[in-house]
Amino acid sequence: MISRTAMLLCGAACGLATLAIPQAAWAQVQTDPLAPASSQPEAATGSTIVVTGRLRDQSVQDTPSSVVAVAGEELQSAGIVDIQSLATLIPNFQYATPPGASDNLFVRGLGTTGSGPHFEPAVGQQINGIFTTRSRFGRMAFLDLAQVELLRGPQGAVTGKNTSLGLLNLVPNRPTDRFEASLFAGYDFDNNEGYEVEGVVSGPLSENVRARLAASYKDREGHIENIATGQTSPEPEDFTIRAMLDFDLGDRLSVELMGQYADGKRTGQARELTACNNPAAVAAAFGVAEDCRLDGKNSNVAFFDGVQIPEQLDIEAAILSMTAHYELTDAITLTSITGYTDYDILDQFDSDLSPLASQTIANAEGYEQFSQEVRFSGELAAGVDFIIGALYSEYDLDFLQEADFAVAPGAGTPLRRRQTAQQHNETYSAFADLSFELSPELTVSGGVRYISEDRAATAAQNNLTIFTDTNQFARCAGTDLDGSGLVDQANEFAGGAGFRICSDVSGKETDKDVTFNGNLQYRPIDGTMLYASFATGFKAGGFNLVSGLTQQIASTTFSFEPETTTNYELGGRHEIDVGAADLVFNWTFYRLEIEDQQVSSNDPVIIAQRVTNAGEARSQGVEIDGSLRAGGFRLGFSGAYTDAKYTEYLNAPCFTGQTAAQGCVGGVQDRSGTDITNAPEWQGTGNLSYEFVLGNGMTLTPFAELEYRDGFFTDVDLDPRSIQDSFVKLNASITLAADDERWNIALVGRNLTDEIVQTFSGPTTAVNAFGGGGFYAFSEPGRTIALRGRFNF
Repeated sequence: MISRTAMLLCGAACGLATLAIPQAAWAQVQTDPLAPASSQPEAATGSTIVVTGRLRDQSVQDTPSSVVAVAGEELQSAGIVDIQSLATLIPNFQYATPPGASDNLFVRGLGTTGSGPHFEPAVGQQINGIFTTRSRFGRMAFLDLAQVELLRGPQGAVTGKNTSLGLLNLVPNRPTDRFEASLFAGYDFDNNEGYEVEGVVSGPLSENVRARLAASYKDREGHIENIATGQTSPEPEDFTIRAMLDFDLGDRLSVELMGQYADGKRTGQARELTACNNPAAVAAAFGVAEDCRLDGKNSNVAFFDGVQIPEQLDIEAAILSMTAHYELTDAITLTSITGYTDYDILDQFDSDLSPLASQTIANAEGYEQFSQEVRFSGELAAGVDFIIGALYSEYDLDFLQEADFAVAPGAGTPLRRRQTAQQHNETYSAFADLSFELSPELTVSGGVRYISEDRAATAAQNNLTIFTDTNQFARCAGTDLDGSGLVDQANEFAGGAGFRICSDVSGKETDKDVTFNGNLQYRPIDGTMLYASFATGFKAGGFNLVSGLTQQIASTTFSFEPETTTNYELGGRHEIDVGAADLVFNWTFYRLEIEDQQVSSNDPVIIAQRVTNAGEARSQGVEIDGSLRAGGFRLGFSGAYTDAKYTEYLNAPCFTGQTAAQGCVGGVQDRSGTDITNAPEWQGTGNLSYEFVLGNGMTLTPFAELEYRDGFFTDVDLDPRSIQDSFVKLNASITLAADDERWNIALVGRNLTDEIVQTFSGPTTAVNAFGGGGFYAFSEPGRTIALRGRFNF
């Protein structure tokens, strides 16, 4: 394999170059104006709002796709510090953090649902032009951002890999031509009590070299009270630093280097028991006042070999990138983007959600990814724009899971499980996109991508099974004691006999596909653009790297197949002068279909999730957003109606405890026509603000916002206990700012209605011995009140 370092250096040595990302005022039509008025985006005034996720610099009003772009300063001032808090702002975007080795992102009610190292999200993430196939990487990207863009629907024709449902594009601020520096600080008083600071320095080092350095540190308490330990969880502590250099190497060549390092720690899990068949018996057995309901309290304590360990999630991540931009002619540009990312994760959690020394799981994950993209773009002739390019990427994943079930083992009860897995992927793709301006009113465009992905993986598991009350490990050998086809060995111990089951599976697969899109734009009058689009998407298959299954079952279910998507959109973008007011109104009708959807199902007995291909699903509905501005008054709104269902899912797993009367026959059910998890039917936001000019160079801006989401399932198996009821959140702030943008200070309140909202849930066998059956859920923070301020030098 070619050295990654050598390939990174080759990009500069070969003179390949990058797309210069413009330093525009980034915004969205549906914005959250918690920053001072002077730093607000210009959406309401009809000024240009630039989006780069489609590899063309287009304003939101000229983008023929459903897109939301949020300014970085607005996110920071509002306390939006990660993807989970971002998702609360954007209709038809959901985010969940299940236990295990992945996060879940949903667009229009569809996404890759479940947990485990086998998951690659269908909603892709891209940081400074570098895509990542692992969902947890985006947790560490919210530093000194120019904007965040969410593009709904398939984006694979010209962007990255595995963007069959959408793309989350995070764009950092770039080095500036003149010196500037800023310091931001915030303190939270209520839930998540703690502080964050961020500092930025940017400017020229010489006539042709510019640099930018940004760093942040966050230290907070959690929003879940642990009634067994007296601590809160999850308690985050994050440090992130990024350095960027821009070089002008002649009149036609520029090169950008970026390096980012992040070290994030989460102590404790935002997970609690929400249902037990016998809460009183559970509380008595646990020795704490466990109430088995969603109320921001848990009693989790993790143990390994009888020794207490912390519940924790540690992420250490790095990104290196080099982009180069070479103007071959005045009309054609050659772009090269070289990227390297890696991370190491340690995730330890109390699987039984109790203070007892049983059922603890520890995951260790190591990941490295290299990518190289080269593309040509520009103008072939008047009104004819093009993009053509190729992308190579590869990654290596190493995974280890240790599970300790050491509590009163009985006959046939697993005591310990150790699972290891490795996976290597290589992806080759070529793409092209053409845009023809047939007239000033009419534009047609289309794109195509060919992709080929080779993947290979191995996974092994060792289970210690106890036949009598002994704790001793047996050794694996070549004897099949029980006729199962497994390799095992019985040894005699003082306390009796035991054996260790050793099994492993491996596989190689190649997935190939062609995706394409087409788009028609019509501008009948100034300020109005209508469009119709069609796009297909592709998400590669994968492997079930973690399961507690037998060798025979694991071998037959090790690989799962790709999924494909088809998206149809009809939309309009409108900018209208209404007397002294400016109105922006955007709308999109869509239908998004998935074939062979990859779904995960819970197995609370083996404490693992297994991925299969469900059949077909679809989501259809309408999305709107807009704003009205008159003088210092501003009204913002956004909303979505979503109808997301499985259209064919014949052999879906039953949820725990499901009866024949509820549709469970032979352990499976027909879920065709049923709802999909994390797909609220109605959702929306509305906000108001007014700028009061105080004189003496200061402005006071009060702001209020309502968020509404309809009820939705949060469990992959649609257990009725997982339903999150509809809710309304109230957000408010008041900001005092200098008119010259030198400083601002704001008092910010989010979720002032103190709604406790679950994002992911599932069954657990932890409380079976105390009344039979239980259910858990992860939740978002309740009410938060913070003081935030910024000073620009």
